[in-house]
Amino acid sequence: MTTRVFDFQRQEAVAAAASRSAFAAATRRRSRGSGVGAAALSAVPVVALAGAGDGAPGWFAAAAAAACVLGLVILFRHRVPWGWLALVCAGAGVLIPRGQWPQIGPALFTATVLSGVVWLASREPHQRRSDRPAPGTREHAAQVSLGVSGERHVGQVLATELPQGYALFNGLKLPHGSGDIDHLVVGPTGVFLLETKTMAGRIVCETDGTWHRTRVGRSGTPYDAYIGDPAAQVQRNIFAVRQVLRRRLPVLFGRKPLWIEGLVVFPHPDTQLETDGSRVPAVPIDEAAQRICRHTPRRWLQPQEVDAVVAALLDERRSERAWPVRQSAQALAELAIALPLMLALVFGTMVVSRLVQARTATIAVAHEAARAAALANTPAEAVERMRQRAELVAPGLGLDPHRLVLDWDLSRFNSDPGEVVAQIEYPVDLGDLPLVGGTPTLTVRAEHVEWLDPFRSGLSPQSQAER
Repeated sequence: MTTRVFDFQRQEAVAAAASRSAFAAATRRRSRGSGVGAAALSAVPVVALAGAGDGAPGWFAAAAAAACVLGLVILFRHRVPWGWLALVCAGAGVLIPRGQWPQIGPALFTATVLSGVVWLASREPHQRRSDRPAPGTREHAAQVSLGVSGERHVGQVLATELPQGYALFNGLKLPHGSGDIDHLVVGPTGVFLLETKTMAGRIVCETDGTWHRTRVGRSGTPYDAYIGDPAAQVQRNIFAVRQVLRRRLPVLFGRKPLWIEGLVVFPHPDTQLETDGSRVPAVPIDEAAQRICRHTPRRWLQPQEVDAVVAALLDERRSERAWPVRQSAQALAELAIALPLMLALVFGTMVVSRLVQARTATIAVAHEAARAAALANTPAEAVERMRQRAELVAPGLGLDPHRLVLDWDLSRFNSDPGEVVAQIEYPVDLGDLPLVGGTPTLTVRAEHVEWLDPFRSGLSPQSQAER
């Protein structure tokens, strides 16, 4: 019997597992409303950024938009389709002309960003469809209870049957691991990582590594039950332990490297195993300690090496508490690096979209102006027709007619065949866009050539004779 047992398992009673599962499900549902805090924290820099190009009116409009979004979050939470709302606000910010209301830009920008933040904060992680019981259900609570009971039972059996020269870790968690390590044994025969699966029924591992579990219902009908891939879970945790020991005790990985063995232990008495195809040996609980003690390792561990491995794992366990802080700092650093790139991409897209819109509109105005001029009888009438047509169609295309610069070339008006050339210039103001408000005004140009229609314009000799 070994006395070197390090128990890190959670000390909740098995009977409380069901309530813990239900509490976790309720907490997850409530977390969908946690977008309030994320939106509130994001509102301050976003409002300052959005209103920077328009002064006090821009800041006021951005603050009003932020207040509206926060009010929607508080009142309706997940009932609002935040992702779609962010897309609608972004599209409106690109397509709606500013005109006499430039504050629309900061307001829509703020609404877009905060809606996106709420959507990211409140969406649920994607889960693959499987036969695993959903959290919060009775089946999941029963599975959690059975799993906790099985892990405690395996720990007690190992502590009783392992000799004094072995050390046992229960519920060890490493900073870079994929989860809790159910049991880890260190002794003369090496290091063993055990994954406990308290599952009844017939459990089969095919030659391709696929696991299946079959149970018999109350009516005697067999059905498939959840099991996952225990071997893959063991291998992920073995990799994490190997990385720790390689970093802290490189001497154990020299010419004769230490090999970490894995075991999948099934403590349930009604388990039938057919697992010859498993990459990791699977054994019932009464064979686990014997398999560890009778194992012939690649490298035997001396007592001082066993002590060194135990000390390294305990030191790594202590550093696990500081890991969330380091991880948060790393996430903040990554956000600081990625945020300028994301903002540049967003605002660059808005600039390109506005330029494309203005370019398309000026081409349409030039086309309409040239067609109107082609119906004139004289060059002076052609110029007047151009001006009237440009002023008429520009607002419908999102252009300010007072900022439109119209030019023309009527040098070939009386030629045979005659032609008119309409030239349009339009300044695109980017001052209402955050971060690019200081960019010089860009000008888009368009030109269209239209042949004169001698019969419709009255320049044809035949039309003159008919008159």
